[in-house]
Amino acid sequence: MEQDTIRARSIELVNERGELAMTLDGGGGDRDPGIVIYGPAPAVTLLVRRENGMPYIMANTAAGTAIQLTFLLHGTPVVNLRDQDGNDRTITP
Repeated sequence: MEQDTIRARSIELVNERGELAMTLDGGGGDRDPGIVIYGPAPAVTLLVRRENGMPYIMANTAAGTAIQLTFLLHGTPVVNLRDQDGNDRTITP
């Protein structure tokens, strides 16, 4: 039966081995609404922070390196970078 809308608080997709591959979460409680695509570590996260309504995108590796993109409260874009040694760098215009 075809449906136009599926309602759920969250949806988890698994691969052929039953391992979690992706989560679509409507948020609630302490969770922000968003999507997580898993790899060896959560590889890509897209969400909207409930406390300020700002979008947040993060890509990271199992080695601990990460890129985070978001906006400051007044709207200035910001990129946060973390290398394998845990060193952080913030880039703003």
